[in-house]
Amino acid sequence: MTQTSTEDPQPPKPAVSEDESSEEASSRALFFDPEDGALDLSGFLATKTGFLPVASVITEPAVGYGGTFGLMFLHDSISGRAEAVATRNPDGTLKRLPPPSITWVGGFATENGSWGGGLAHMGIFKEDTYRYLGGFFYNSMNLDFYGVGGDFQLPIDFLSYTLDGYYLVQQLERRLGDSDLFIGANFKFMSFDTKLDFNLDIDPPDWFPPLERRLKNSGIGVLAEYDSRNTIFTPDSGIHAKAQTVFFSETLGGDRSFRKAFVNLRGWMPFHSSWVLGLRAGTNFSSGDTPFYLLPFIDLRGMPLNRYQGISHLSSIRDSHRDGLRLERG
Repeated sequence: MTQTSTEDPQPPKPAVSEDESSEEASSRALFFDPEDGALDLSGFLATKTGFLPVASVITEPAVGYGGTFGLMFLHDSISGRAEAVATRNPDGTLKRLPPPSITWVGGFATENGSWGGGLAHMGIFKEDTYRYLGGFFYNSMNLDFYGVGGDFQLPIDFLSYTLDGYYLVQQLERRLGDSDLFIGANFKFMSFDTKLDFNLDIDPPDWFPPLERRLKNSGIGVLAEYDSRNTIFTPDSGIHAKAQTVFFSETLGGDRSFRKAFVNLRGWMPFHSSWVLGLRAGTNFSSGDTPFYLLPFIDLRGMPLNRYQGISHLSSIRDSHRDGLRLERG
């Protein structure tokens, strides 16, 4: 006798079409490296436009642990720019992929009560012949002043102070020919209220800055920039060097006249399939009636901001490496 099963037959599973499989693979390629499966946003950054949330961790000893969060808007994709440039250059003379125009809005906060936020825009025009940078930022910082040259000449190691105010920058650069060199000019304006916590039973020395003051600084600068990075996000190779000097003057609407100059050099070199070596060196200089919070300082990882400030110039060199998590690769 034949026994008949009472169970409902299971419907066959629908076969995954080649289009669906290809779409799934394409979506995964936006966020993961197809070679090693590591998180990699280069696919998204290269092909997509629109908003992208960005966040990072703050580990600066001067303000304590904290974080930043914002929204970055990509006005156009890298691949879209490359196609447009290639269309206008059918002879195949395209040498570089122009970065996208980006608008960013966001803020930060740290455990010592420092916080701030701002809006910035980087515009790329005429096949990366012109680069525009503009931004407005407000911050409320709780910092420490260690004196000039690290010698306070007082019976304490430092004084705490607050720095509240806003900062505005407008900058335009032009590429020289078909090289990686840019020259440009900028305008900077800042207005800060400073308050020093001088809890001593003595009068401040003559050289000491005012305990409370609102100070406006306005300046015009010139700069030269060399940029051969394979990407502006997290480069794997190339050099990014910048030299600029800014002249702050009372005739431009500021309260003091002084000059600041900067030279910064950064380089990246891949030395393994998943390792990138990064090197950075920099120096900065000031002269004239420079406010104490704008004096040159040594910038080294693990050292509190403004721990060592000088009257004339200070330099710093450091290295770093990156592996595993990659936001962008060439």
